[in-house]
Amino acid sequence: MPSDSIDASSRTEERELRTADGDSERLLLTALGKDLYRVEESSFVTAAVYRDVIKTSDTRDGSLLFIEIVERSPLVTNTWTLRKEVIESQAVQSILRRIMDEGGNWEQVFGGCLIVHAPPEISREIEEQILAAANDCPDQS
Repeated sequence: MPSDSIDASSRTEERELRTADGDSERLLLTALGKDLYRVEESSFVTAAVYRDVIKTSDTRDGSLLFIEIVERSPLVTNTWTLRKEVIESQAVQSILRRIMDEGGNWEQVFGGCLIVHAPPEISREIEEQILAAANDCPDQS
């Protein structure tokens, strides 16, 4: 089943994902088939990001053991640490709306960590626009 298609039996749900080293987190995952899940938000305990397809195995306690990334997201992922005021600025919010309109996604974690998943054809332009917006935003301190 292609990673972009979801049939009626597929469900997106939050699941506990563990690594062989014992690290764990709860992630939003979409079941694609036996032991295959599409990642719907970026992981902090594995290298998987939004729209990657991962292979897992079930554990006795009901969590999933991360095995590997079997298909990388078609989107380009970039991460910046920015002041919350920059992320909330009109300039950056406008860029984030464009990313969504173009089929990408973005995540804001820990207040100032902005993770952007942009289509390849606009990723460079998006990167330049976010950096320019960050430089143009007045310091609020």
